[in-house]
Amino acid sequence: MRYAAVLFNKLLGRFPRFETAAYLLVFVIGTKLLIDYFGNNLLAAPGAHPVDFHSPTHFWFWAFWVAMAISFAVKFMRASRRGIFKSFRGDHLGLSRRALGR
Repeated sequence: MRYAAVLFNKLLGRFPRFETAAYLLVFVIGTKLLIDYFGNNLLAAPGAHPVDFHSPTHFWFWAFWVAMAISFAVKFMRASRRGIFKSFRGDHLGLSRRALGR
């Protein structure tokens, strides 16, 4: 397990967008589980299965796999120059770098 953790840390160091993609994949899978539970247990008639993630003929199957593909593709997208995940610099407050001591 330690070797897998070291390998994963090296991959994150080399490809930092893996972290964002992993969080998006976890979000998509969690959302799928919630939709599956509420759509089939609480909102459906007994014995009915309106939300089906297992059959390619249903909308929910394709919605899930398209969301998974988009989440995975985030890893391959290039980050913008400034980036939305950069650390706070105070630029949005109109403070100059000189005033911030930078």
